[in-house]
Amino acid sequence: MHRLLLVAAGAAALGYGSAQAASCPAFPPTAIKFLAVTSPIERDTSKTAKELAAMGTATRPQPVKYEHEIAASALRSVGLQTLPDGTVCAALAEITFKLGFKRKLYIAKEFSEDSCVAATMADYESPLIKSDDDVLAQFGATLAQTYAADVAAIGTNADKNKDEVQKPLLAKASALLNDKIAAAFEQDVNAATAKVDLSKWNKASCDGATDRALASISVKAEELKDTNAGAQLPAQRPPPGLNGH
Repeated sequence: MHRLLLVAAGAAALGYGSAQAASCPAFPPTAIKFLAVTSPIERDTSKTAKELAAMGTATRPQPVKYEHEIAASALRSVGLQTLPDGTVCAALAEITFKLGFKRKLYIAKEFSEDSCVAATMADYESPLIKSDDDVLAQFGATLAQTYAADVAAIGTNADKNKDEVQKPLLAKASALLNDKIAAAFEQDVNAATAKVDLSKWNKASCDGATDRALASISVKAEELKDTNAGAQLPAQRPPPGLNGH
């Protein structure tokens, strides 16, 4: 409900400004930038293998589990010009779209005490992590070109108030970020995740400790490799909203 009210308010303000905007001078094209948000992958060893299985749909204990959420925000600056009659014209001068992930790697308690075992279990999920990183780089490389027309369509606005004149522009930028850019990024992430092959994991023996740890939860290495339990992770977007300034 809050989001609908926000969009309605933006549309109403634009309704006033659109007629006035026709008399506004031309603004330079909006500079579009992309920033990949990188952050360390949080490691959690507080849960048992059975507890990790209970977090999803796995039917057997899981020694390791990778989760990710999409983080999307934007930094933007607005150019202002004041006409002789006091009307303020505004257009986006620059917008930086920021995309990335909030990621957590769970390693079951039973596997966390031996650093070698913990490392090889973390390596099991590394193809999923690499997939995320690859999609982020590919999506960011073409973002400015792909959405140049959408950014240009935000256009200009006019109002008597410097604060009010910016609101419709920011509402449109918010909608573009959440409804088109983040949605498309989410689709690409999910498509790539679904293709990840975890069966090529090369287990480190760790002097037999890895097999002993797997045996302690009644899961064989071959079973772990065949299930590809982590390969169908949905990327979850944050609630709608344009963050930054």
